[in-house]
Amino acid sequence: GEAYMIAWYKFDNEKNIGADSSGNGFDAVPAGDNAPVIKEVDGRNAVLISGDGKAAASYLKLPENILKSISDDDGLCISFWMNLSKGVNVWERLFDFGHSTMGPYFFLVHGTKNGTLSSAGPQVYVDGELIADGLISQTSSGNYRRLREWFAGLKEDGRYVNNFIGRSQFDADPDANVALSDFRIYDSALSEGEIVDIVCESISKKDI
Repeated sequence: GEAYMIAWYKFDNEKNIGADSSGNGFDAVPAGDNAPVIKEVDGRNAVLISGDGKAAASYLKLPENILKSISDDDGLCISFWMNLSKGVNVWERLFDFGHSTMGPYFFLVHGTKNGTLSSAGPQVYVDGELIADGLISQTSSGNYRRLREWFAGLKEDGRYVNNFIGRSQFDADPDANVALSDFRIYDSALSEGEIVDIVCESISKKDI
């Protein structure tokens, strides 16, 4: 069936930076000494996250248990536009959902440092293990089994309470240096048609 939108952060409202436009009330809260701000980047309104090599300095905090409706039956999709600045550390997070450094957690790194790619990403990690880099092994063991275990844990209260955009669970990892817009979370994988619809809906005049 059609994917259900859990949260939608347009990042176009300076007075309410983390407003959730999905209607579900999952507003994000900007935080840190250099908290994110709304700027126009390449013709698109975006939230500017400026970690500058520091941890917990510039990020957005999402509500607890925002992913509770996710299941292994339909999966998960997170989509967004990004404009990367030069990374300070390959482990800078684009997002990190979890409990603490002891786990559980899963995150996406942009995997660049000083404008160059690294073998660290862009890749998805669950509890410290590489789970997805564009390929998923469809077997009952290995990555697919780990993903199924992870999906099951999402429904447990108190497990996914520290959910961030731009920040890591680990203080050793600096916040991201990135501009993000049109950040969406869905409760299932999107079809090709749905992906095209998102692109057409959110494309900027400069992109055209």
